[in-house]
Amino acid sequence: MPRADDSDHTDDHTELMALAVRLARGAGSLTVRLRADGRADGRGDGRPDGGADGGADGGAEGRGDGSADGRPDGGGDGGADGGAEGRGDGGAEGGGDCGAEGRGDGADGGADGGSLGVAVKSSPTDVVTDVDRASERWLADELARLRPDDGLLGEEGAHRPGGSGVRWVVDPIDGTVNFLYGLRPYAVSVAAERDGQVVAGAVHDPTSGETFSAALGAGAYLDGAPIGGRWVAAELATAVIATGFGYDAGVRAGQGEVLAGLLPRIGNLRRLGSAALDLCYVAAGRLDGYYEHGLKDWDRAAGLLVATEAGVVVGGLRGRPPGVLTVAASPTVAAELTTLLEELGADDIADLYG
Repeated sequence: MPRADDSDHTDDHTELMALAVRLARGAGSLTVRLRADGRADGRGDGRPDGGADGGADGGAEGRGDGSADGRPDGGGDGGADGGAEGRGDGGAEGGGDCGAEGRGDGADGGADGGSLGVAVKSSPTDVVTDVDRASERWLADELARLRPDDGLLGEEGAHRPGGSGVRWVVDPIDGTVNFLYGLRPYAVSVAAERDGQVVAGAVHDPTSGETFSAALGAGAYLDGAPIGGRWVAAELATAVIATGFGYDAGVRAGQGEVLAGLLPRIGNLRRLGSAALDLCYVAAGRLDGYYEHGLKDWDRAAGLLVATEAGVVVGGLRGRPPGVLTVAASPTVAAELTTLLEELGADDIADLYG
């Protein structure tokens, strides 16, 4: 994706990024607290007991100072405790630290599917919890309050047409299986499109407290510090590559064949369980590359912008843009990875998605 040439909109993109950071952190705070409770009671706007407009709400509304760069410098227990003190100038920092301080309950709680209200979607391995739905409902409510003219698309069914030209694309929990089993990481992904192009986004990991963000033409950031341009591997043979797998058994079988051909020719493989964070990790130099079939808009909207703004090479196969197959890699190994996936017939797997 080329760098933005609409410099007149850069400041607006940065403002949208700041809001995406606030929303992602606020929803992340909510997921941590509901995970700790072991349930999502679904009352009202999805806020847990005693929360009212506290931790989760404070995580996304009144962040004030520091929201644009998303630095988690302070705010301590404001978000995590769900008190009114989590708002105001410390709100942005409170949201970030809430995610970090919530790690014990949010990531280490172990599997407790019954109390989290688990259901399945496209297959028995494609799960959704009441916390996914509560997080999305909270995001929808906040956006309706803060930007009522904007559109919305959410993974769990939230949809609202808008008249402003801006549409928000949200994944309330990217990595639901990790969340359900008490594994790290998982993420909340929030992106803003303008006239169909993603112009701002944030990916927040409640298990670490980290927030990745980007604005079109303004760069990519990790907790406010610029990222990009630094990768480890000089060639594919030493590169660490990440991937993910589909929910359909037939698709997985084909993905396994591609993976069998890939493994002998790369340095190592990782499977994080969150596409949004896979993309952000490539942007931050924690991975050298990533590919996956079947990503939806909400899976990759924010992460793909973070990667692109960090200088990652993104695309599909045979010169196509990201679509049914998404490839993201450092400039050093991108050509090798793409060529190898073409040789291994990854296009054939893509065809299974229609």
